[in-house]
Amino acid sequence: MVTRHNRPEIDAACSEQELRRLLAESASEVEELRKKVRHLETQGVQFLSSATHAVMNPLTIIQSYLDIVLADLRGGLSDEQLQFIATARTASLRLHRLIESLVELAALELGAVEIELDAVAVGDIVAEVHASRAASVSEAGLELEVSIPADLPPVRADADRLRGALDALVENAVQWSPHGGTVRVAAAASDGDVVVSVADSGPGIPERRLNDVFDAFARLPRESGEPPRGAGLSLSIARRQMDAMGGSIEVSSNEGNGSTFTLRIPILPHQP
Repeated sequence: MVTRHNRPEIDAACSEQELRRLLAESASEVEELRKKVRHLETQGVQFLSSATHAVMNPLTIIQSYLDIVLADLRGGLSDEQLQFIATARTASLRLHRLIESLVELAALELGAVEIELDAVAVGDIVAEVHASRAASVSEAGLELEVSIPADLPPVRADADRLRGALDALVENAVQWSPHGGTVRVAAAASDGDVVVSVADSGPGIPERRLNDVFDAFARLPRESGEPPRGAGLSLSIARRQMDAMGGSIEVSSNEGNGSTFTLRIPILPHQP
């Protein structure tokens, strides 16, 4: 705890010696507070690391045994038993992803994430996300349109986290677009940034809820009455990832006409 002393107000009547003493006390209190903050940050990182290992280790063992049963022992199981095991494995994978998301969110908030900024080609990142999401887009009965100029300049970003942020936006667009709809990904250079937009063909977001979509665990209700999907973490993590890289993420929407999420990533400065 930082001790705060009752001191007289500093005014013109204070002697130089008294003023120096008061300033020294203030500096001491500031340094004490800084040490307290650094200690809490360190403890937070240590707790995060320990908790992650404590949960992930047994979860990995569970997943491994379920994989073994499904791969090597399925011949001795009934269809119903196989379905039970497959359901358990799907749930364990979902839990695994949730833990990874919580760890990433907590680490970003604690400032415990190492951001590796380098030259990144946005077109390559979009192509990777497109390839990884092709199956889910097809299963949802959607079209994924991509418009990326070949001459986009490289950006200064962390490739893994830029990929994660863009993937979260595409996943969100797929979830909200109706069967037969279209998800559009486009990019262009503008005012020192590369701007990447992801537009869905969903119902849009009410104006009063636009500021809520990036909150952790925020899940907007669906018009159909279908329960919200996911844990409501992906967009929150995406915003923090972009902030950590010196970029940004915004959303615009008109009810009934879909939503558009926009990433802005600084263009890599010209190297002489």
